[in-house]
Amino acid sequence: MVNYKEQTNEQICIHVEKYTQRMAYTTQGLPEYIGIAFPGAATSAAVWQIRKLVYTGTNCTSVLWADGNNNFDGIWDNHASLSYS
Repeated sequence: MVNYKEQTNEQICIHVEKYTQRMAYTTQGLPEYIGIAFPGAATSAAVWQIRKLVYTGTNCTSVLWADGNNNFDGIWDNHASLSYS
């Protein structure tokens, strides 16, 4: 696990670029779900780290994790039906 507090901005960008990203949007065009996995991962495989952004109006007020954790074990194809906390 990367401790982001100990990383520089450049290191964080390099770390994030190792992943494929998927996004799903609200009807207002705001990003609602964000998933990352290693490149080549199938969206049907249980290898995704998935988060949900919660909004008040158009302001993001919290970020929730699929199954309440940041593990790479979610299935992107199921992102809308997963439990988030």
